[in-house]
Amino acid sequence: MPRKANNRKHGVKLGRLPNYAIVNNPDADRHPGAVVLSVEMLKFVTHKAAVRVNGKTSSNRTIDAAKDVLAEMCMRLWRLGFRVQTISAINGKHIEAVVRDHWACGASPKYMASIMTQLKKLDDWLCKPGLVKPIEFYLPEVEASEFRCSMIAAKSKSWSENGIDLSLKIAEADRKDARFGLMLRMCLALGLRRCEVLQIIPWKDDRGVYFDIRPGIAKGGRARTIPYLSPAQKEVVDYVKSQLKRTEFLGWTDPVLRGEGGLLLRNEKRYSQYMTDIGITKSESGVTGHGLRAEYAEDMSMLMGLIPATRGGAKGQVSQEDEDTIRLQVSENMGHSRTNVTNAYYGKLTKKVQNSRGERLGAVALSGGKFAAVYMNPPPRKNTRGEYPRLQKRTIDASDIVVVIEAAVDGLLNEVVEFSFKDADANIQAAFQRLNDHDDFECQRDAVDLKRFGVVLLSRFGVYSE
Repeated sequence: MPRKANNRKHGVKLGRLPNYAIVNNPDADRHPGAVVLSVEMLKFVTHKAAVRVNGKTSSNRTIDAAKDVLAEMCMRLWRLGFRVQTISAINGKHIEAVVRDHWACGASPKYMASIMTQLKKLDDWLCKPGLVKPIEFYLPEVEASEFRCSMIAAKSKSWSENGIDLSLKIAEADRKDARFGLMLRMCLALGLRRCEVLQIIPWKDDRGVYFDIRPGIAKGGRARTIPYLSPAQKEVVDYVKSQLKRTEFLGWTDPVLRGEGGLLLRNEKRYSQYMTDIGITKSESGVTGHGLRAEYAEDMSMLMGLIPATRGGAKGQVSQEDEDTIRLQVSENMGHSRTNVTNAYYGKLTKKVQNSRGERLGAVALSGGKFAAVYMNPPPRKNTRGEYPRLQKRTIDASDIVVVIEAAVDGLLNEVVEFSFKDADANIQAAFQRLNDHDDFECQRDAVDLKRFGVVLLSRFGVYSE
């Protein structure tokens, strides 16, 4: 859970330093001395951070991360009243003030961890052993547990699981900027990063059965191919292609946003601004633009037969070998190489069902490339003989049996219709009618097929009752 942001007045109460945060001049970082110190730090870090400890060249992202934190540290010291003239003059008192000020201003445990990482690098580069101490030294009054940040998602980061209607939100993006709407569709369908979606050439990168992320645009230069696991993904790509010329990048080429930096940097700022404009911020909607990658990770995992923890999945759905295979495939589709990376996107499977949808009992293909999955909560459990015991009618009546239908409509992936399998046929067909915008969608036939499938499936588990 994010920490509640405090302020420097609260920081004064926390402080152990005699002059901690008492002098708070927000304009002090414009002082010539502050600017000189910051420029000196940027030059120093650019030189030191360019080479890793193992002698290999650092990525631009690694260098930029160090520059951002340490240059801000210089400015922050001046705002706090420390008139440091050179980086060699930085001492333990300055490090303590910066760390405590960040915490007092509501920095999250994860951000504090990144700050401490960069400060420890500075310790090594300045050859001042012991300059930077563990964070607990600077904040002894704070419980150590508050500094822990887990890399395992406790709840879904996806838009839909946080109450956002994907169709409405992407329609809002279309009204803001048509090209921005196309980008969101591609992020949702293929799990693309911001820097990738701004540089792809859909006509060139679509290879029929997979989408090619070229080395020049992939994060860290790591190229990958993203297979189309669902016809809906290809429908999205084809829709986006229909809106672009054959040689056209998806990113903006018009000079609407001017300023320093290259075209990619300006496009990234424009993309982020549009996300804010449509309400996709942690503070306003509880999600970020990166949540579309979490949405993709969850959807692809389910397509391959594994319900992630953030969608209600529990341990034991498949064998450990199959689970590892699915997690590795999802991870590689997203540009990673480790299976545990998926924990950050959709949690870690345990024996506990984590949401009301329950466990997926099975799925059936519908017309038009759509499919429906049947969930039940509480899920049927095998007895000691490995059999599913037949449940009493009152238990079945108290069970939540949910059907989820997924489809692509107007280039949008995963428009979801959810209803109870226990509903009357007329209500089920009415739910189907919400997706009856396609010539290839046979509403009545699909509803009947689904009802028949559900009866057979639930009978198999001994939980169906006339």
